[in-house]
Amino acid sequence: MKLTILILVFLIGLVVTPAFAQEGDPRNRHLTFDDFSLTFHRVIARNVGITEYAGDSPEIGPGFSDAPHYAVTLYNDTNLPDSLFDTIVSIRVYSLTDLQDYSFLMEQVDALKALLDERPDLAEYLTVEAIENNQQLPFIPTLPHGQLIRARAHYVETDEVQGIAYITYSNAAREPFLSNQFSYTFQGLSTDGEYYISASMPLTTSLFPAELEGFDPVAFEAEWPEYLAESIASLNEAAPEDFEPALGVLDGLIETFAFAG
Repeated sequence: MKLTILILVFLIGLVVTPAFAQEGDPRNRHLTFDDFSLTFHRVIARNVGITEYAGDSPEIGPGFSDAPHYAVTLYNDTNLPDSLFDTIVSIRVYSLTDLQDYSFLMEQVDALKALLDERPDLAEYLTVEAIENNQQLPFIPTLPHGQLIRARAHYVETDEVQGIAYITYSNAAREPFLSNQFSYTFQGLSTDGEYYISASMPLTTSLFPAELEGFDPVAFEAEWPEYLAESIASLNEAAPEDFEPALGVLDGLIETFAFAG
């Protein structure tokens, strides 16, 4: 992916507790770039960066090529993070016009449009059978490794965007899940049909171990379907306090997304 220019990075203040923007709160931070804007409470993150990407050649293919877009990153470290898992929230905004040359990305757009038009029960995408049949929920950018697990999937709709949100885990290996490798994502479209929005928030959860300890790969492989089913059930049934940050952080941000025009 080609980085063209770092447009904006600024210091916000100390993190206190996770929260999202409350209307009229003087501690809110309002960010507008191009046609996109959002509002967040300054206690969510100390810093925000906007980075513009020129895009990669479509010929590079899925998992390694991304279309032109700009990314809004909320984070706490001094420098703009290189990894999603060092951020609070990462939001990518794509013009659908720029996605047209990327057939594998347009497949994700079309899949999301179909879900929003037909509104099937998203629970059917959370089963072991769906995962083993590679029946995935839309996600941009495409990842080198597929979604090993999905949970808590639901539709999201505001005056400005509509889409889906869910917890996912991506890995090439079939091994026990780690507590800090999950992410909560929103995949959506602006209501005017001009933009695709991909927002992801890394999660840490007490439901899974922090480190990968010794295990028998052969025995674990034989138990893989049962492990997936148990993991999905654990995530779906978890209490809000089992996740850090709270899922409401991203939900609250989505409610503030707006597009000019």
